[in-house]
Amino acid sequence: MNIKKSERICPLCGNDNNCQHGQGGCWCDKIKFTKEILDLIPDDKKGKACICKSCFDKFQSQKEISKNDGGIDISLKLLRASSEMEEAYYDFINDWEKNDEEIVPYAARLLDMDYKTWLDFTYKIEAADTCPPNLVPAHTYFLVKENKNIIGAVNIRHYLNDYLFNFGGHIGYGIRPSERNNGYASLMLSMALPIAKGLGINRVLVTCDKNNVGSAKTMIKNGGVLENEVTGDGEITQRYWIEV
Repeated sequence: MNIKKSERICPLCGNDNNCQHGQGGCWCDKIKFTKEILDLIPDDKKGKACICKSCFDKFQSQKEISKNDGGIDISLKLLRASSEMEEAYYDFINDWEKNDEEIVPYAARLLDMDYKTWLDFTYKIEAADTCPPNLVPAHTYFLVKENKNIIGAVNIRHYLNDYLFNFGGHIGYGIRPSERNNGYASLMLSMALPIAKGLGINRVLVTCDKNNVGSAKTMIKNGGVLENEVTGDGEITQRYWIEV
C-alpha cells in the first residue's frame, strides 16, 4: 500500500512521521495512543496522519516528569474550548475576580460577551479567513482536571505581528490564582509547544514581565533562552525563545 505524502507528515511537529503502516509493520501498530495525546492534534489534521515516534516519546516523557514533579495530576488535559465547559469556565473566571485579578491570557476574557458569544468569537479567530484583521489567528485551550475543573488557559498565536514580536509572543498563558505554585504553568506550556510545532512554528517566542520571576522560571524550564529585554509603557518585558 502506497502512503500519500500528506500522510507522512506528523500533525504535531510537521516532520516525517516515518509511518510504515500497511507495509509490513510499523512501531505504532503496538502502541495505544490515548485520547490525551490525540486531543493535542489540531481539528483540521485529525485522522489524516500518524503522530511521529519523537512526539509520542516526548509526550510520554513529559507525563513521567509531571508524575514526579511535585505530584502533578497526570490526568490533566489540554482541551480546546467547548460549549460543555461553560459552567467550569464561569467558576474559573470567578476565581480570578475574587482575587481582584484580570484573566491571563487576554484571549480567555469574556470582554462583556456571554460564554456562547465568546466561544463563537474564539472559533472565528482560529482561521485566517474569519479572524478579525486587527488580530492574528490563534487557538485557545484550557488545562482541565479529570473532574472538569479548569486550571489554566493558553492562547497559541499562529504568527507574530509587531506587538506580539516585541511584547506578547507566540504563547500566552495563565493559571487560576487558587491553583498556582503547583507546577501547572510549566506543564501547560510544555503541552502547548507540540501544538505550536504542528502549526508550523519551529521557534516559539514567550515573554514575561521582568518582575515575574515565576513565569521566567517556567519558560527556562521548557528550554527558553533569554534574547533581550524591551521597554514599553514603563514596564520591562523579557523575551525568551524556545526551539521546538
